[in-house]
Amino acid sequence: MKYKNACITLLTASLVLTGCKTLSPFSDDTPKHKKPAKLTEITPAMVVRTAWSTRLGGGSQGEYLRLRPASADNTIYTVDAVGQVVASDAKTGKRLWVKRVWAPVTSGPSVSGKLVFLGTSDARLMALNSQSGDIVWEAPMSNEVLAAPVASGDKVYVKSIDGMLTALHRDTGKRVWHYKHESPKLILRASSSPNVADNIVVVGFADGKLDALNASTGSLIWQRSIATNNGTDDVSRMVDIDTQPLISDGIIYVASYQGNVAALSLMSGQMLWRRKLSTYSNLALEDNKLFATDVDGNVYALSADSGRTLWKQEKLRNRGLTAPVVMGRALVVGDKEGYVHWLSLLDGHFLNRKRIDKSGILAAPRVAGNRLYVGAGGGRLTALMS
Repeated sequence: MKYKNACITLLTASLVLTGCKTLSPFSDDTPKHKKPAKLTEITPAMVVRTAWSTRLGGGSQGEYLRLRPASADNTIYTVDAVGQVVASDAKTGKRLWVKRVWAPVTSGPSVSGKLVFLGTSDARLMALNSQSGDIVWEAPMSNEVLAAPVASGDKVYVKSIDGMLTALHRDTGKRVWHYKHESPKLILRASSSPNVADNIVVVGFADGKLDALNASTGSLIWQRSIATNNGTDDVSRMVDIDTQPLISDGIIYVASYQGNVAALSLMSGQMLWRRKLSTYSNLALEDNKLFATDVDGNVYALSADSGRTLWKQEKLRNRGLTAPVVMGRALVVGDKEGYVHWLSLLDGHFLNRKRIDKSGILAAPRVAGNRLYVGAGGGRLTALMS
C-alpha cells in the first residue's frame, strides 16, 4: 500500500480505502461474460496511413491514467506516469526537447501560451516552459490531481480528487481563489476537467452535481444535479461526473457514470433535456450531433437538441473505449487492446481500423490539423493521416 495525502491506493483492485477511495473504470479482472467483443472483418471505406510512430517514455505504467497528448504551434507534448515530458515536432515526430520532472504525473499535459501544465499524484501543479521544458513554477494542491488543468485568460484552473477547484495565476502560480465541493467516500479513478466560457467556470463532481462559478471570484452561480445516487451500496451509488463539460452556443453538455447525459443552459443552469447513459469519457459535438461512448463500449450519436438516439454502434462492447473525437467525416475511438476505429458520423458504420500498440489506448486521440495523434499506454505516440 502507498499513502498519498489522505488516500491509500490498492493497485490490485484500483481502490483507495480511506476518506477518498477511487475505483478504476476497468481492470484486468474483467469477468468472462465481459470479454471484449471480437472484431469482425470490415471493408475499409477511407484511407488511413501512418505518418510516424515513436516511443516517448513509459506511458501510464499500468495505471488508469488518461495522459492525452496536447498540441500547440506544430508541437505535440506528451508525458508519462514517472514524469518524463517530451515535445515533438508534429510533422516529423522528431524530439525537440525531453524533460524529467521527477514527480509521479497523473494528469496533463495542457498547453497555454508558453506554458505546459502537469498535475501530480503528490498534490502539485507544475508549469514548464513550452520551448525548453524548464520548470517555471510549481504550486501545492490540496490532493492528487487526476483532471487535466485548464487555462483560460490569465488563470489556470485545477481540480483535485478531494473536490477542491483552485484558480491560479497562469504565469506565476499564485493562488487567486479556491472552491470546495465535498467528495463522496468512493469515486472513480478518473476526473473531469473544468471548462470556461463567458467568465463562468463549469465543473462536474463525483456526487453527480454540476457547479457553475464566477471565473473571477470563485463564487457559486448555480448548482444542478445531473444524476442521483440511489444505489444500495457505495459502488451502486457512484454517479461521478468524469466528463469535461462541453460548452457550445450557451449550452452545456455533460454526462455521468451510472447516471445521465444532459444539456443545460450555461447562464441559468436550466435543464434542457436529460436521458439515461453511463460514461466516464468526454463527449464530442459535430453538426448538432452529440457523440458518446458508454461504459459497456457502445458508441452513440444523439440529437444535441433532444438527446434522442440517432444511431448506436454495438460491435465494440467491453473493449474499454476512449472518449470519441471527430476527424473530418469520421468519429474516432481507441480501445484497450490498442486498436483505433473510424466510424461514420452519419450512421456509425466502420470506415477503417488500425492497431497501434498492444499496450492499449486509454486517452482519447488528439486531432490537430489533418492528423490524429494517438498515445498508447506503453508510451508509443503515433501520428495518423486520412
